[in-house]
Amino acid sequence: MDPAFEIVRYQSDHKEQVLQLQQHHWGPDAALNRAYFEWKYEQNPYLTQPALCLALHRGEVVGMRAIVGAKWWLGTSRRTIVIPCTDDFVIAPDHRDRGLASALIHAAFAYASDLGHSFLLSLRASSVNVLASLGAGYRSIGALQPAGRAGPQHAHFKRARQLLRRTRFLWRYADSPLLLAPSERMPFRRLDRSAETPTSRGSRIRIERTPLPAAMAEMEDRLPPDDRIRQAHDPEYFDWVFRNPGLEFRYLFWESEGQLEGYLVLQRSLLSRGEPASVWVSDWEGTSDAIRADLLDAAVRHGCFSQFATWTATYPESVKATLTRFGFVPIDLERRARGQPAALIRPVRDADPDREWTLEGRQVMSLDNWRFRLLD
Repeated sequence: MDPAFEIVRYQSDHKEQVLQLQQHHWGPDAALNRAYFEWKYEQNPYLTQPALCLALHRGEVVGMRAIVGAKWWLGTSRRTIVIPCTDDFVIAPDHRDRGLASALIHAAFAYASDLGHSFLLSLRASSVNVLASLGAGYRSIGALQPAGRAGPQHAHFKRARQLLRRTRFLWRYADSPLLLAPSERMPFRRLDRSAETPTSRGSRIRIERTPLPAAMAEMEDRLPPDDRIRQAHDPEYFDWVFRNPGLEFRYLFWESEGQLEGYLVLQRSLLSRGEPASVWVSDWEGTSDAIRADLLDAAVRHGCFSQFATWTATYPESVKATLTRFGFVPIDLERRARGQPAALIRPVRDADPDREWTLEGRQVMSLDNWRFRLLD
């Protein structure tokens, strides 16, 4: 690393500079940047203080690697453990390719170790960051296998944008918001209209803009035992995660006699900087496969999404079959061919690369031992 740079740990007086730096990552909306940072790092229920490693150049923050607290259940006993995730890895454009990426990654290992953690996870790394992470000793637990289905309007508008990009003089207009389909600009409009109309007689599904953290956690308690490592879906988690100001959510609830039997959570990013708005299944649970299928059917019938997608890697085969039946196919094929997006993990202390990595007797490199959801 260039000796002109210094790696330090975040202090509150770095906050304004960090928010400026994050505009290279989250977009130019200053108010949204601030709200997102405060929710993610200052209000996180699993790390009491923001844990960020910063790169300074002459006192100016020019790079960061963040650690986000996350609580996980181990096996059917639901013993809890905090396994943080690394996220929000950004370096100012004028200071890239100077060794900062590797320095920040290794600084995060030391920071997590000092906080008393054993492992760091990475679930959302870009292609470039995946390569940097693997070079620093992370291993891939497995590919997360995104699958999706495109809406009927999306293909026409996409072809129009592609044609403009190949047209002399007009290529500069290809990214105009006017060339986004209504489903790309306002993906929840049709779903919200359906929620405002009376439901059909006998329907047990309702569409809401607000979550039911306690009921969702209580329903999870009634699901069959799950021996995998999975994020703790308790009321504290649901209450925090659904306040994410960087995402917009919709909730489909399947109820019977006043009791929740299934839910489907949809999300879309508010940090996409004018790009077509994809809708993702961020969490999806039910007390039966039939209830899960009902929820997905309602989302497909009442929604009109340019792209409707989810991670499929750790869903049961019966759920994958339901997705296939509703037209979900593999997407992001170029990254999938490289095993991305992937769940990455590394011990925070240097470990023998030939030694099996375990967590309370479980092999952490086996995808069968994990449950990952986009909400994680």
